Amino acid sequence: MIRSPLKQIFTILILGWMLAGAQSVDSELRKVNAEQPKSQQIQAPQAERLQGYQEWKQKRIIKARTDINLFKSPENQALAESSPAPSSSEGPAPSEDLQKTKQNQELNKRAERLRQLEFNLEIALGLTIHDYFALYLKDKSKEEIAQVVGKLNPDELSELLVSYRDALYGAPIPDKTSDSNLR
Repeated sequence: MIRSPLKQIFTILILGWMLAGAQSVDSELRKVNAEQPKSQQIQAPQAERLQGYQEWKQKRIIKARTDINLFKSPENQALAESSPAPSSSEGPAPSEDLQKTKQNQELNKRAERLRQLEFNLEIALGLTIHDYFALYLKDKSKEEIAQVVGKLNPDELSELLVSYRDALYGAPIPDKTSDSNLR
């Protein structure tokens, strides 16, 4: 049983090293193609643009901040504050109480929307490598995951492997004797 998870961990590490080597293969391919006529050049397969962890997280943070800024923009504020005036052909004007109630409801909706947008930003700021794996990589193929491994820095890869280990075996219990030696 222990052999299989260890084998998977080593496979991930080897894929990372292979992908680092793939960059040198790509440069060699460019050198070979430079010496060949265009009709004989070797074409590298076109891959979908995959996002590394930091890029994925930054896009979510930027989107959340943009949503908040758009919501708070003067144009959006003015649009929300302007309410159509009742026309005289529709009959008598609504009572002041009814108008205030509608305004309060609209203000409450806008306040709730702003709270939701701010919460979305908090979530984006707190995204971890585990979230990246669970949300972004869950539907990716083996080849796509192999490409992404090359985009992870050593700390991110380490965090991902620790998360995987903890999911398999549970978080390790800290050794209390080593804690007392550190003090």
